[in-house]
Order: sequence, then C-alpha cells, then structure tokens
Amino acid sequence: MEIGVIGAQSKHTELFCSLINTSPLFPGMQAVCLWGGDCPERIGWCMSQGGLQTLCGQPEEVIERSDGVIITLRRGETHKALALACLRAGKPVFVDKPFCDCTPDAAEMINLSKQCGTPLTGGSTLCFLPQIAELRERARHCRSLTISYTADCDSPFGGWNFYGSHLADLCSAICGCAAETVSARRAGSQMDVLVQYPNRDVLLHSDPALTEPAVTFHSWDEEYCPLGDFDRCYEYGMRAFRDMMESGVGQGAQRLLFSTRLLEAIGRSLREARPIPLI
Repeated sequence: MEIGVIGAQSKHTELFCSLINTSPLFPGMQAVCLWGGDCPERIGWCMSQGGLQTLCGQPEEVIERSDGVIITLRRGETHKALALACLRAGKPVFVDKPFCDCTPDAAEMINLSKQCGTPLTGGSTLCFLPQIAELRERARHCRSLTISYTADCDSPFGGWNFYGSHLADLCSAICGCAAETVSARRAGSQMDVLVQYPNRDVLLHSDPALTEPAVTFHSWDEEYCPLGDFDRCYEYGMRAFRDMMESGVGQGAQRLLFSTRLLEAIGRSLREARPIPLI
C-alpha cells in the first residue's frame, strides 16, 4: 500500500512517514509522495526525514499516485475539500487534527465516506493510545473529571482550536458524545471549558506550560492519570490508519463529528460569554 501525504508545515508529516517507512509494524505500507505547497521551505526536510521518494506539484497528484492519503495541513478549514477529493477517488484518508473547523463540513466528509464506502479517520492521535479504553471505563463511574493539556489561545494556526482540538477529541473519546452544554472562559494564556453531560461534569483545562496530557478523576480523592508514553500516539494513529486500510472500515466518525461540534460551541461560548447548548 503506497501512502501519499498532503502538507509539509506540520512535524507530523515526517513523523508519520518515518514510522511507516522504518517501523516493522508497517511491512505492507510505504510512504512515497508529498505535496508541500503549504510550506515549501520544509519540503526538503520532510522528504529526507520521512524517506519520501516523489515530490508532487499538486495535491491531486498525491491522490492519484497513492493507495491512501494522510492530510497534515495545519488549518482545519483546508481539510474538507481535500478529504472529499480523496473519498471520491476511492482513497482511504487520515485527516490530521484539527479534523475540521465547522460541523456541516465534518458531517459532509463523514457522510460521503459512508456513501462511497471509502474509509475515513483522523483527529488527535492521542485518542488511539491504548490507555484511552481504560480511562473511558473509569470515567463511567466518576461524576467529575478534568482533562488537561497544553494549548495556545493565540496560535496563528486557528487559535485555541489548533491544540485545543486534542482536548475536544479526548473529551469525546473518554466521556462520550452526549454532552448537553458547554461554557468556556479564558484567563490570560489559560482556558477552562466546562462540558456538562447528564451524569458528569468534565473540565477541559489548557495551559501552554503543561507538558503532558492527563486526566484527573475527582471522587473521594483526586487521582492524576497522565497519558503515559503519549509520544507514541503517532505510532498508534498510523496503526489505526493501517488497520482501516486493510479492513476498509472507518474509525471514530462519531467522535470526530462531536469534537468538531464541541470546538464550535467553545468558540461561540467565548464570543457570547454564556453557556452554549449542544443538544
């Protein structure tokens, strides 16, 4: 299976490609081609570090040459058109975080995947860590928890959503997609987002000073649970992509749709300074 990549600005490009091309976990896959028009100055680095062979002049050339495509463009609003082109061409696609910047676009991508029978996955690769299943089970029995990680409220790549999408994805992966309201408050460089479910409250806390993603369970005592070996998320994300290509079955559609809706509601709550309903 030959893999093409669209996007050079994100470090995920060389990380994903290097894993695919050097790890024994991916014997039937090879990352072969790149379009890097989003960041021409990084093309050479991505090609050498990722072990890529072919530089393409247009994203459409990547899609044509590949059996599957990874989209690593940093801005979520650029993902839909390319993902739709992959799906229409029958090419399975991994859309890196943030998956999308608006709910209708996310729904269109997911619906086309179902209609075409071409699988789709993506979002934060933290959601593919094995530890997530254990955290999800523990969250079922906890009425209050905090999910924390770094994020820059003023990122040039879409503001808080660029890294805050990790928190939105983790929230949906660990706590589910049945939240009812969301309230967001910024204090300097930090952000607190209260996501209220019928049976639990989840606080998403971001601070640029944080160095590891973690979940804190608030019950009789506080229990801080870091996501161990979280740097292996790239490997597990590519494992999920490999499995999806081999099985033809997409992964995480409900999570991706909900986290996009959650990010939209967070932005609206900040602008309007009030809780935003999610149902």
